[in-house]
Amino acid sequence: MKELENTCEKIFQPKTGVPTDEIFTRYMYYECANRNIHENRSIKDYTVEALRKFYEAENYKLLSEDYETTFINLISLANFWLNVHSRNDNVFSKRILRRLFVLSHAPNTMWTYITSVYFMHNKDCNGLLNDDQFYTFLNKITAFILAYTIMKPCFTSLRPHF
Repeated sequence: MKELENTCEKIFQPKTGVPTDEIFTRYMYYECANRNIHENRSIKDYTVEALRKFYEAENYKLLSEDYETTFINLISLANFWLNVHSRNDNVFSKRILRRLFVLSHAPNTMWTYITSVYFMHNKDCNGLLNDDQFYTFLNKITAFILAYTIMKPCFTSLRPHF
């Protein structure tokens, strides 16, 4: 757990809460996406719960019964965001780093949750993404966020569509 805390402190500077809250939030979106797939529900039928309430569900199942898997996933996700934060050119191509830079200036952080889900779903056994597929994903999400921001420049107006 200390490794996760140290990694999160390098990446996140939250206005409220602690740095690990951010990685738990990003992971929550991944778990929610998995639930929607396994329960055959539409994303439109789901609203994101409060962070604490989400992890308290089913008597803290993710943090107790599924502890090892959850912890490994949290570390993997934190390492991904550390590589994004440090602009690690040993992990990402220049074109990927350029797209991530553009997204880092988005008017909200919704892209980080979507990208976290993408990473968790598509990473290989070494925690890496296919460059071409990731680049295509980043292009699509950048275009969507740009278009939607121009049409409805409001944080909450973006959320229901993901």
